Amino acid sequence: MLRRMAKRPAAKSLQPGKVPRGAITRARILAAALACFSRHGLQGSTIEMIREAAGASIGSIYHFFGDREGIAAALYAACLAESRAALLEALGKARGDAPSLIRACVAGHVGWATQHRAEAAFLATARRAGALAKADADIRAGTRAFHAEIGALFRTATNGAALVALPPEILLAQLIGPAQLWLRLWLDGQAREQPAQAAQHLGDLAVAALLPGKV
Repeated sequence: MLRRMAKRPAAKSLQPGKVPRGAITRARILAAALACFSRHGLQGSTIEMIREAAGASIGSIYHFFGDREGIAAALYAACLAESRAALLEALGKARGDAPSLIRACVAGHVGWATQHRAEAAFLATARRAGALAKADADIRAGTRAFHAEIGALFRTATNGAALVALPPEILLAQLIGPAQLWLRLWLDGQAREQPAQAAQHLGDLAVAALLPGKV
């Protein structure tokens, strides 16, 4: 999404259906930052590198983000929002029974990450790099809201009575925790299975763990 917006020509006015110029510039800076962070790492990327890659003014960067840590925090939030939206979309397309929702959750998570490798790698490394202190409160609040949304979806599932009593963060940890571990191996080039196969196996394991006898 960031890269699609960054490629749009700047809008000259706020006409209906037009994306504001500022939003395109902001997306362009974030897309450039993702490329720089992927190539040089967080500590190895400078504001000037990002500015040059984005074709933006230094004033625009400071206006939108303040500093490099502000860029990293905004990029993290954007990537996290995209990954969560993809997961929720996958759940929305699944049948309403609990096994189908579990498999859709795992497949949606693995599918987004393997189709957006740079974004997934950034999400996996940025928090450990300690670059998100400025956005920590917002990230935690967004995570709580996301957990609540996932919990609400599974409370309406058929054949999912065993899941209702689980705290949403425990449910989500069981749903995508093993997938996260596999994705780290995949990002490091150490995974032997293809993503589709891995998603199927991980989904089956999640169903077996959460709903014994339903595989």
